[in-house]
Amino acid sequence: MEKMITITDGSMTLTAPLSYIVEVNRAPDSLIFKFKGGSFLHSMDVFMPEETRQYIEQAIHTVSGANLEINLKNYKQPVRIVIK
Repeated sequence: MEKMITITDGSMTLTAPLSYIVEVNRAPDSLIFKFKGGSFLHSMDVFMPEETRQYIEQAIHTVSGANLEINLKNYKQPVRIVIK
């Protein structure tokens, strides 16, 4: 079964295969998720700490054997790794 990523930002939820993520970029006020096929999700949040953006980026780049749940509004625990 293919591993999935779920990104939640308030009431918006996006679910896609983890392999569809091509790149995640950090900016001073946002995160940019780039997907296969040219789609992207640009999440702007000037209050999100840099450490939180870095943690999200690192989790996506390093975790490959589990499903990921990213909650962009939870600064203290933004990533949940779900092993099924």
